[in-house]
Amino acid sequence: MTASCLSIISSPPLSSANSAEALELLLVAAAFDVPTTLLFSGAGVLNLIPEQSADGLARKTPSKQLGALKLYGVESVYACKSSMQRYGVTDTVIDVLMADSEMLKTLISAQDMVFSHR
Repeated sequence: MTASCLSIISSPPLSSANSAEALELLLVAAAFDVPTTLLFSGAGVLNLIPEQSADGLARKTPSKQLGALKLYGVESVYACKSSMQRYGVTDTVIDVLMADSEMLKTLISAQDMVFSHR
């Protein structure tokens, strides 16, 4: 049985390479058939906003990386409901499941490996 992996992204897009590196880690795990789950929380939900541009920055555009998730078989993508409300994110570049605090606890405890990217 393969260990499951949860990646939690709580850093905003484009301010550092943290979000992009977190997505790359998740895609690598998924490429090796590791069951993967992605969670956006805190300022990390800002990665979900469509039409962001990394022009002029040495970074990847979040929407392009997020678009690759399904190609790699990553289908479990969650967003912290309270973070989405706090940051006013209503439109997302990919489909996400909203997770309240109880669901977050259950989601995290069900994983074998949890990586937090701040």
